[in-house]
Amino acid sequence: MNPEIKNRFTGAVIVPAGKYASTREAVEKNWTNLSEADLCGANLRWANLCRANLCGADLRRADLSWANLRGADLREADLCRADLSEADLSGTNLRGADLSEADLREADLRWADLREADLVVIQAGQYAAYVQPYKTRIGCEYHNNADWRKWTPDDVAHMAGDAREWWAQYKSVIVAAMGAVESRKKDGE
Repeated sequence: MNPEIKNRFTGAVIVPAGKYASTREAVEKNWTNLSEADLCGANLRWANLCRANLCGADLRRADLSWANLRGADLREADLCRADLSEADLSGTNLRGADLSEADLREADLRWADLREADLVVIQAGQYAAYVQPYKTRIGCEYHNNADWRKWTPDDVAHMAGDAREWWAQYKSVIVAAMGAVESRKKDGE
């Protein structure tokens, strides 16, 4: 598969074709200079991109599940619909990144810079809520915002032993965060 990686804005070649067996290998070997790279739909599952420069990169629909992105620079990156499940994003700069509809199930976002990103993280009691413009993850449950909004404490009771009480206490906070993230996304479009 002789991948060629280009700048998403200028079309200039960042990584020439024919040098690597896969896109994942090309990215792992050139992680320092992938700013604004066009990696839309790339299979980067399990890739080691610790401290990678992916600032402004197009990673829409990319598979980054289980990837090591610890300390990576993903400022202004387009991660719309990217699979980031189980990815290590600890200490990652996600400032201004588009995370709309990204799958963040079990992703490690400790110490990540999420300013201006389409994501709000709320630690409420024993659960963290990851609120995105269209979906929200609370604990290990990941559902559409419309569903979370309509669910009563009885509707979520089966999700965890204490879910009914937790939802009764924190639903209004989570729904308010949904509104804020959705409004910010709408204003930015």
